[in-house]
Amino acid sequence: MNPRETIALKLTPAIRECERHLKRLHYAATQSRKLFPMDAEAYKRLSDSEVAALDQMLFRFGKLQDAIGLRLLPAILLAGQEWRDDETFLDKLNRLEKLSVIPSASDWVALRELRNSATHEYPDEPEVNAANLNKIYDGISKLEHNFNQARQFAEDHF
Repeated sequence: MNPRETIALKLTPAIRECERHLKRLHYAATQSRKLFPMDAEAYKRLSDSEVAALDQMLFRFGKLQDAIGLRLLPAILLAGQEWRDDETFLDKLNRLEKLSVIPSASDWVALRELRNSATHEYPDEPEVNAANLNKIYDGISKLEHNFNQARQFAEDHF
């Protein structure tokens, strides 16, 4: 696949998908804004509608991160002819950081770990659940910054 085909078939659709997830993530975060910062007691008192809004926020955070990591970043590497099949994802992240596609490979890994830890609910540990939700809520801006930087790189270079 040549770079022009990569842009048309992979890069542009990946950017559009990320934009959709970000829009919906913003909506869910706005619906949940009054819940933050959250503590264990507030977590235990969540209504069904509040849980639904938080579930949507977690879902869209994960979907946006997946779309960036599994579609957008690889498409940028492919379009720039920087993709190497023999590299680990961490090697690719380090190259993306060097190219200024993302702000920091280590921050990306931390966001991924945060997303993974927050998707697990611990029924008997409201403190852990509240802390994870606070971290996700606070991490939205960092995830958005990663997307915006990657999108700007793609627009500037392709």
